[in-house]
Amino acid sequence: MSLTVRPVMEPMPSSPAPPVQSRPQLDQSSEVATRLEAARRALATAESAVGVHARLGSAENVVPLTPPAESDPGGRDSDQRVDLERAVDIPGGLAPLFPVGMRRGSAVQVLGSTSVLLSLAAAAAGEGAWCAMVGLPDLGLAAAAELGLPLERTVVVPRPGPDLAAVLGALVDGVDVLVVGSTTALLDRERRTLGSRVRVREAVLLTAGPWSGADVVLKVDPGGWYGIGRGSGMLHSGEVTIAARHRRGDASLVVRARRSGNGWESAQAPALRALDMQRPGELVRAG
Repeated sequence: MSLTVRPVMEPMPSSPAPPVQSRPQLDQSSEVATRLEAARRALATAESAVGVHARLGSAENVVPLTPPAESDPGGRDSDQRVDLERAVDIPGGLAPLFPVGMRRGSAVQVLGSTSVLLSLAAAAAGEGAWCAMVGLPDLGLAAAAELGLPLERTVVVPRPGPDLAAVLGALVDGVDVLVVGSTTALLDRERRTLGSRVRVREAVLLTAGPWSGADVVLKVDPGGWYGIGRGSGMLHSGEVTIAARHRRGDASLVVRARRSGNGWESAQAPALRALDMQRPGELVRAG
């Protein structure tokens, strides 16, 4: 028996409804309640999968990681023009990495920086969205909150164990942003299925490890830290170089960004240039 989390909708009235003049104010609160209920049910199923709680009864209630029933009209190789209304705006110095925003339904691989990973998750989790953090046992929630992640709408499964596929299968139907640490326990078939379900649900998948078929791959190289003088002072900012390769583009983008108490900002102007993609794997620093 598999459990699929679906939004609960009100039944349609039997008699014709009068013309709607304006959206009632209750719609927004009803949508928030629906999101909350979906996230709670997804968390309960994930907990059942790893044996944390037995809220849903036996293990037969665990959601398997199987392909979605809906067809995926977009597919991997179809026209992937970004719907600007569905794209996530990336603030500050990370914005040049996503010229038209981070597309919902996409997978983004972030290598080398938890700060960049959490910053993208925070941007995608805005406007009431729910986020799940899976397989990140060393995650600092205080640091995540400083980067803007809404902890009140964040589900954390630090150690999913060998049932990672079952946990992700439960959560992908109940949250809008899925952040995954180590993915070595997933089979290639399970990765493809999860990516398909993310596209169908128009969620955002962020991974801290290699992800075959990722729409965007970010490689972060650390730079210098600033604030320490000669024997005194406090660190107030750090600089990184980020190379972004888009699967559907013919060039990579490189930016230098600096993180401070005010968030991410550009470390130079301009901090963006195109790279010759005839040299795969070679990353050239801007500047």
